Amino acid sequence: MMGNELLDKISEWRKVAENQEDYFIKFALEYFTFNALLRIAYYPNRVGVRDRDLINKLKEDKKCREFVMSDNGIKRWIEQFKNELDKKALKNLSRNSDIRLSDAENWNNFVEAVYVIRNNLFHGYKTPDDKRDQRLVEIGYHLLKGFNSFLVKRVSNHA
Repeated sequence: MMGNELLDKISEWRKVAENQEDYFIKFALEYFTFNALLRIAYYPNRVGVRDRDLINKLKEDKKCREFVMSDNGIKRWIEQFKNELDKKALKNLSRNSDIRLSDAENWNNFVEAVYVIRNNLFHGYKTPDDKRDQRLVEIGYHLLKGFNSFLVKRVSNHA
């Protein structure tokens, strides 16, 4: 499946995510889209690319960084994310380490922190009734939407 057909599927997944009430479900669905978009944008003809490779490629993407960091709606979520991590570091439970955002402009830390939310959620470390987990997943969802808005534009230009 290539081109516009795949973009239509991605658009459908994003609409399903947006129509959910639970941020854990919204985040998971938006992350599926994020993962597909990263693969299309960075490794369109390669199979077996690891998520870590995709995240590292995103960290190197200056255009995505400029888009995300210049959007006031997304910046508001980045600030809220930083405030949450200032109160208490994000635990990377897969690696037993802590993540903080030294400042709201630290792109690499910011991308890594969103990925850690994904890892913690997908590996069963997040709890739906925990208020902090709910907040981090909600913020993560909105940040993923920002990444995906940029990636959809990039991929659409090459479809």
